[in-house]
Amino acid sequence: NRRMPIVQTVLLIGLFVLGAFVTGSRTAVIGTLAILSISILLIAFSNRASALIKIALLVAVGIAAFICLKTAYPEYFIVYDLRAEGTLEVSHTAEIRERVLDGLLGWTKGSEEAPPSIFGYGLGVMSNGSWLLSDYAADWRSKNISFWTETDQATTLFEGGWYLVFVWYGFRLWIIIHSLTLVFKIRLLEFRLMACFAWGYIFLSGVMGTLAIQPGIAIWWWLAVGLVLCLQLFDR
Repeated sequence: NRRMPIVQTVLLIGLFVLGAFVTGSRTAVIGTLAILSISILLIAFSNRASALIKIALLVAVGIAAFICLKTAYPEYFIVYDLRAEGTLEVSHTAEIRERVLDGLLGWTKGSEEAPPSIFGYGLGVMSNGSWLLSDYAADWRSKNISFWTETDQATTLFEGGWYLVFVWYGFRLWIIIHSLTLVFKIRLLEFRLMACFAWGYIFLSGVMGTLAIQPGIAIWWWLAVGLVLCLQLFDR
């Protein structure tokens, strides 16, 4: 049946939209939109007019699915709507902007108990359960600085210092650039589209993702890198 792939695509897009909003997480929704935006820009940069037409149709289906689902099942969107209202002190947009800027730049000053250093205060000190194995880690834990090391950048600076920051983020930057070069080497349109969407995730998670402290995100990131590599090899 020739209509079956179309039906499957529409259903998958609807489930994708619903899955993002039903979590109630602003990161899931805004992060997904950011990845899609990066991917579409990369496709546009590739000068593939036929690809842009396909993407425009998919985006239109996604918008239509969102409107229909929110009208038919508003209860699935309540949690996200409540979290997106903001507060009396700060709007939702301002809160998101502050969180992004704090995640990118707010970690560089360290904390009063642990100012920035060249080699840090010990790898694994802030890992879960480390205080049971090390008195040194338990001592740091007792200082209640865990609130500061909740981000990937802050944890890297605390545990490994500026040395590890440059090594770890330099490596991530190299992976981002290398995978981008692989995307541009892909000639087959279907493979190029898949690789562009995978690279959108590689870029955003490589820049802002908590790859060092959340194994789940790291696993998906490396799967995306592997997907781009496989697509380029299959295309070749």
